Amino acid sequence: MSVQSIQSIKDDIYRLGSLAANQLHKAVEAFTTQDLDKSEKVIEADDIFDTINLSIEDRAYTLGFQELEKEKVRFLRSAVRVSLNLERIGDAACHIARRVNIASYEKAEPTQFDLGNMESIAETAIHESVEAYLNQDLQLVEKSCRRETEQDEIFKKKIVEVRYQMVGDPAHITFWLYWYTILKYLEKVCDYTLNISEQALYLITGRRLNFTQYQQISHALPGETYRNSHFQPYYDGISGAITARIENGDNRIIYKEGSKRKIESEVSRLQQWQQIIPGITPRVLNTYVLNDRETLIKEYIGGSLLSELYFSDRDIQFKEEATRRLAKVMTDVWQLTVKPERPELKYFDEIQQRLEEVYAMHPHLRAIGDRDNLEKLLSKLKQTEHLLAPAFSVWLHGDYNVNNIVYDNGQIKFIDVHRSHYGDYLSDIGVFFISTIRPPDLSERVRLDMEKVRLIILEAITGFKESALDENRTQRLEVSLARSYITSPRIIMDKNYAARLFENGIELLKAVVN
Repeated sequence: MSVQSIQSIKDDIYRLGSLAANQLHKAVEAFTTQDLDKSEKVIEADDIFDTINLSIEDRAYTLGFQELEKEKVRFLRSAVRVSLNLERIGDAACHIARRVNIASYEKAEPTQFDLGNMESIAETAIHESVEAYLNQDLQLVEKSCRRETEQDEIFKKKIVEVRYQMVGDPAHITFWLYWYTILKYLEKVCDYTLNISEQALYLITGRRLNFTQYQQISHALPGETYRNSHFQPYYDGISGAITARIENGDNRIIYKEGSKRKIESEVSRLQQWQQIIPGITPRVLNTYVLNDRETLIKEYIGGSLLSELYFSDRDIQFKEEATRRLAKVMTDVWQLTVKPERPELKYFDEIQQRLEEVYAMHPHLRAIGDRDNLEKLLSKLKQTEHLLAPAFSVWLHGDYNVNNIVYDNGQIKFIDVHRSHYGDYLSDIGVFFISTIRPPDLSERVRLDMEKVRLIILEAITGFKESALDENRTQRLEVSLARSYITSPRIIMDKNYAARLFENGIELLKAVVN
């Protein structure tokens, strides 16, 4: 069992804890200020927790069961979760039973209350979910999952009845509180059976899907496609949204599920990209909205991520060939979309917004920021950055890192484009450059290769004819790089490497604003 692999799991657990504390702070802040935009960002960030959690589980079980077949590992993983949820049901029953002892001890006078069908629904849901799991019965999975919604509806009505009784019969308020608690435990039982049924979905599809995601996929895919599909991970799952390749015979498509706002943004951007250069991004095939979540079905794109190519031992000639192709596509997009409109520079805002996450991940960086007067440097940047803006704007990727660019037989494709917008062309360059050095464990050969890659991109910038009119190009590139250096530690585990990047960013910022 690899020590390095175990350490990577520990690093992600640390990261998850840091993000959780920061998320809690943001949630309380959003509530106290009643800031809807902040609350939306907190809700959307929950996808990232799911992604990291599943990544940790994947690696943990892969390390522990390297000798077993995938199907057996999947069963063992799901069995642990099923057992845990059944144990929670047992706890719920125990808590209900304890109310008898508590009522006797407190000598509370009993009252009668009609639970409706809540008890029978809970018991039925237990049997159906376990049977669906053991038999991998998809129809029974759907039936048992819907018990949770059915129980919720009755629970809402019964809670109103109990509250009414509390007001009308205050002499028995203690026992009405007991009834309130019992209603809640019965409602929770169906939450646990829903979890069990979703483990059955995992066994059947091979992919972690909650019932809402399953419903979205079944609506978004044609006919019975989803019932016979195989789910595999896909490139841009790191964005937080659930992303997978679905294989059905010889057909391959990509599905992506996430917050409605994020998916709607990606759909819009994908369509805009197709108008600029058809085929440079995957085509949108279908979408389906359910409450505040949305599923996107899009065209499958083959090939390799640039990160896979760049950080490999492939010959530098191959890496340079891919980079020259990327540089050509990049400048073509700029030329096709350039418009005489000064972009609003947001480097200050982007640094300021992400500093909280940087310090949450690496608290020791706060002292470095204080030592180098980062707050004062940022204040100067805020006052002066508008003076650096070029006289034109171009269409940007918005998250132009090597994990979002696919290379296949001389063709460049872009993925994860939900942040695309018009702006400063050098904003994408700063993101691209930092993504070529972000892994802390690159070999010396790969580091030298990446220097050559960045040089090719720099040469392409000077070849973009509008850049000749951009008097502040050098200064602004330094600001773009400073932004990327300073904010990158929020996704880097290595403390020393994070500090080195952070300090490099501050030095670049000093060169511009001082």
